[in-house]
Amino acid sequence: MDTLGLCRRFFETHGHPLLQREFPEVMNRIAAARIGGGSDVLGADDEHSRDDAWGPTFQVFMPDGDYRQIGPRMREVVNRAVPPEFEGHPTAAGGGPSIDVFGIRGFMRERLGLGRYPHAQSEWLDIPEGALRQFIGGEVFYDPSQKLSGVRAQFAAYYPPDVWRLLIARAAYACWFYGEHNYPGRLAPRGDQVTGLVARGRFCEAAMRLTFLLNHCYAPYWKWLHWEFRRLPAIAPELEPIIERVAAATDMHEQASSIVAACTLLRRAIREQGVVPSDARMDYLGAFDAMRTLEDAELARQPVRSF
Repeated sequence: MDTLGLCRRFFETHGHPLLQREFPEVMNRIAAARIGGGSDVLGADDEHSRDDAWGPTFQVFMPDGDYRQIGPRMREVVNRAVPPEFEGHPTAAGGGPSIDVFGIRGFMRERLGLGRYPHAQSEWLDIPEGALRQFIGGEVFYDPSQKLSGVRAQFAAYYPPDVWRLLIARAAYACWFYGEHNYPGRLAPRGDQVTGLVARGRFCEAAMRLTFLLNHCYAPYWKWLHWEFRRLPAIAPELEPIIERVAAATDMHEQASSIVAACTLLRRAIREQGVVPSDARMDYLGAFDAMRTLEDAELARQPVRSF
């Protein structure tokens, strides 16, 4: 089901007229949207992912000064005044998902940890990647001032180049450490199933996150990581069956062989994307080669191992 479409129709049919009638003085400064981390926002909706936040709803965003004056009252009025159901689904007035109202900067501070676009490249490192994916995801239904849409567009332009290379270095190092460095020569011969399970999970996560970076896409949080990974246009179509074998094979030597194959593919992809110099040795899956390309002095001092 197109839940974003349901939310858009709900806003256009009931939300916009209600806000126009009750709060006409701020209509040129507010925005309405459905953004965040839910399955409906990610387009991953199915019968297993519909919880108490699923259904016809929207969020209202406004400057923080306006929010302090009318935000709580708007939330109360809108949630009480909408019809109890829309297109056969319960709304906030009928026990369905509530309609939230936010100050834009307050929402950003809460979700990103920063109430503005980063000034220094190092500030990006404190923003969870999953939060960035949530902030730019979903759909804006109404935004005459373009304040919400404008800041979303800034973040949607993706990481600055040095931040991108640092994050690639960290993901590549994790792939090397949990993968080809420890698994084939240590864990598999030892037959340590429990430690092997931990290493394989860490390796698969790092490999998928590295693939998101090489596609210039923010990765979602862990529950939807594999779901969205399978939709990436580059590298993932070739890497996905290898990751499946790493996860599903019962023999540790077969798992090790698949890990080596995945690292070979990722090493090639890192080189082909120009992340490292053409003559890079690609030890540690190219992690330190990538670090040597950084121009930002503060980022260049950051640790490669971040776990």
